[in-house]
Amino acid sequence: IGCNAVSWAPAVVPGSLIEPPSSQKPNYIKRFASGGCDNLIKIWKEEDGQWKEEQKLEAHSDWVRDVAWAPSIGLPTSTIASCSQ
Repeated sequence: IGCNAVSWAPAVVPGSLIEPPSSQKPNYIKRFASGGCDNLIKIWKEEDGQWKEEQKLEAHSDWVRDVAWAPSIGLPTSTIASCSQ
């Protein structure tokens, strides 16, 4: 089963309006969303140098054609938009 789309999570802390000074930067969790021929959106995160599936979102009844992870600057949550065939 193939992957049709990938979108990286924004490299900002949800809810932040500005980047903190380099001496105070938190450890960012690397994440991306993928969509594919299995009708699923999957959220992946880097853990111990490997990519592991963190969550499956079952919202589509056909192939997922695109995903986009929207920046959440100033908001406490992230938004992922997706579309299917």
